[in-house]
This record gives sequence, C-alpha cells and structure tokens, in this order.
Amino acid sequence: MAAFAAGLTDDQHNYRIVLADGDTSSTTGPVVIAITVFGEVLVGGIMRRGNARAGDGVFATGTIGDAALGLGGCPAPCLIPPQVPSCWIAAICRSPV
Repeated sequence: MAAFAAGLTDDQHNYRIVLADGDTSSTTGPVVIAITVFGEVLVGGIMRRGNARAGDGVFATGTIGDAALGLGGCPAPCLIPPQVPSCWIAAICRSPV
C-alpha cells in the first residue's frame, strides 16, 4: 500500500493533478481501488476509440454492451437470455417494476 500511495503522489506531481477525495471499504479478498478522473482535453486532443489503430491502447471497464442496454431501456420482453443469470443488468431487466 505504501508503494501505491507513493506512486499516486508521484503521478499527481507528474501529471499536475490533485487527489480531491477518496473512498475506502473493507474486504476479505484482494485490495480493490476505484479512481474517478475529471479533466479537460484541448480541442482536437481526444483520441476516440473509433480512430484507434493497431498498437493503440483501448481500455474498457465493466461488461461491454451494458451502457447500450441502459440507454435503450429494457424492452418487454427482456431480450437478455435467461441463461445469463449472473449479469446484473439482466436481473434488473427481468425485475418487475
């Protein structure tokens, strides 16, 4: 944890960012760290995933497609197959209102 904190301090200096807040929790499993970043990008400075080329890093978190499902709402009947019980969005979709 000390190495992580030192690295975070270094990153704050190197990237001129400020750690404004934090969250802690307890677990019997491995350490879990969540970081939310807000910032600004110069006009034309964003590399969108649609313009990615071989060798570029493209990162995603969560289950691919959850955002599209959330934006589209859950149709009736739910189109998520029942054999996907572990998908949290499927459980929400199948829950009565």
